[in-house]
Amino acid sequence: MDDMKTSSVPPEKQFQESVAREIGAMIDSAQKIVLISHRNPDGDTSGSGLAMRLILEERGKQVTNVCVDPLPTSFRYMPNAALFEQEFSPVDFDLIITVDAAVKQQTGLHEILPELFDGSVSLINIDHHISNTLFGTVNLVEADACSTTAVLWKMLDVLGWHVSSKAATCLLNGLMTDTGSLQHSNATPESFRIAARMLAAGANLQKIRKNVFQTTPLSTLRLWGRILNRMTMNDQGVVVSTVQEEDFAVTGADPKDTAGVIDYLNMVPRAKYSLLLTERKGVVKGSFRTQRDDVNVSDIAGNFGGGGHVKAAGFTKSGRLEVDPRFRIVSAV
Repeated sequence: MDDMKTSSVPPEKQFQESVAREIGAMIDSAQKIVLISHRNPDGDTSGSGLAMRLILEERGKQVTNVCVDPLPTSFRYMPNAALFEQEFSPVDFDLIITVDAAVKQQTGLHEILPELFDGSVSLINIDHHISNTLFGTVNLVEADACSTTAVLWKMLDVLGWHVSSKAATCLLNGLMTDTGSLQHSNATPESFRIAARMLAAGANLQKIRKNVFQTTPLSTLRLWGRILNRMTMNDQGVVVSTVQEEDFAVTGADPKDTAGVIDYLNMVPRAKYSLLLTERKGVVKGSFRTQRDDVNVSDIAGNFGGGGHVKAAGFTKSGRLEVDPRFRIVSAV
C-alpha cells in the first residue's frame, strides 16, 4: 500500500520514462562519454559511475570516469575503480553525465570548468536528491528513489539494456550504502524489489558485505574513536562532533575515512539530529543525519549552501572550525 500514496515531489523530480528514452538516444548518438561522480565519493556515486562505464563499454562507447577525489578503499573492489581520473577537457567528449550530484558544486568542477554548466555542452544530470537544482541540459531526477543506482536501474529497464553481473554489483553497492543495508527510512518496498532484481541479475551481495560493511582499517577505527569521544548533545537535542586537522595526522586516517561514523552519532536516544563537522585544508564539511520525521536536515544544510535528503544532508564551505565555549553564572546553593 505504501507505493500507492501520492507523491508530494514535483513532476520534474519524479522518474520520467520519456526522459530516460531521451538519455538513451543521446548515449546512442555519442561515442566518447565522460561520467562524473561527486567529490568525496560515496558508494552511490562511485557505484553509479562504474556500473554505467561497464554498460556503456558493452555498447561500444569510449568511457572515462572522473572524480576530483580518490575513491575510499572500501569501494575499490569494484571493476575499473582504479581508472578514475581527476580532470578532463570537455572538448574531448561528445557527452557528459553526472551521477548522484544534487548541485554543480558537488562535482568540484564548477570553478575549474564553468562551461560544463552554462548550457553550451550537453550535460545529463542523473540523481535522486530532492535538493537537486536541475543543472543539466537534460535531467533525470527521482527524489523518491533510495539511490541514484536505483534511478539508473529503472532507466536501464526502460531502455532494455543488458546489465552484467559486474554492473549489477556496482548498482547494488549504491543501493545498499545509501539505504544502510536496507535499514534506513528510504528503504521502501520498491527499494527491496529493485535490490532483488539486481541480485537476480548476478549482483554479488557477499562481496559488497565484506568490502563495504565488514572491513574497517585500524586507522579508521582510531579516527572514529576520537570523534565519538568528542561528541556532545546540546540542550536543543543536537548531537555534534568534530574532526580536526591533527586527527588525521595522529591516526594515519584520511578524510574519506569519516564516512560511516555519522551513523553512530545518529544513534543517541532523544537526539533531534546529529552533525559532524570536518576541517581539512581550509575547508569545513558538515554532515547531517536524523531519525525524526519532524526534522528536515536538507533544509538545515541549505542554510549553508548544501542540501541532500530529508534525513541525510551535508554542506561544504571554505573556512575553519573555532571552539566557542560559553559560560553562565549561577547562584550558589
